[in-house]
Amino acid sequence: SSRITTHQHNENRKKWFCFKKRKRNNGNSKRIRNIKKENIKRIDQFYIFLNNNNIPNCDHRETLLKQKKNDQLYLKNDSHWNAKGAYYAYYNIINLISKEDRSISPPLGIDVFHLQKLQNYLGGDLLPILGIDNSMGLFNDNYIRYRPSRNHFKKSKDIYGKGNLLIENLECENEKTAVFFGDSYSKELLNFLPLHFRNTIFIPNIRLDMKQVKAIDPDIIVYGIVERNLENFE
Repeated sequence: SSRITTHQHNENRKKWFCFKKRKRNNGNSKRIRNIKKENIKRIDQFYIFLNNNNIPNCDHRETLLKQKKNDQLYLKNDSHWNAKGAYYAYYNIINLISKEDRSISPPLGIDVFHLQKLQNYLGGDLLPILGIDNSMGLFNDNYIRYRPSRNHFKKSKDIYGKGNLLIENLECENEKTAVFFGDSYSKELLNFLPLHFRNTIFIPNIRLDMKQVKAIDPDIIVYGIVERNLENFE
């Protein structure tokens, strides 16, 4: 499942977007560590918290549940979504951001992207977790993926810290810089999101690092986290 929220930062022009698959933190925000084990699901407590703190949000669950009736959105032998699942998350994220900031172009239709189906895919992180050796190909899957063929994307590693990735969109019509904190679900998303920003800086971290935010001074901050890591949402 996944998700998204947005908030205008109190200090300056920055705009925050938290997508759940996730939170953001300003100077006076309350922690979400008081998520309780009760009848209300953690993810629902998460959205209650966002709404109570006046953080606009968009829940992807309804979209994904609807689209999975017609499409494979996740890998069968892996816990991650494929490019089609990531596309629907991308659409919701950029749809929300573009409504908050009119300089950001709206999301592109799925027909613009030439998704590929890789048949007989043998990989997947669930198999080794279960102790399954799939070298004989007993558990085949179709891997729907998208590989951009855009020469105007320039990627540079470690410029904003070890492990961080800068993606420059040389044909973007705006000059916006977006910082994206994310996890392993971000791999497929990063094929779509940079289409809408001059600079996209991916920081592979499930914790929001305010020191890096202040050092980069971006226009937009997107923060994503899977439900099991909600204890890091503070």
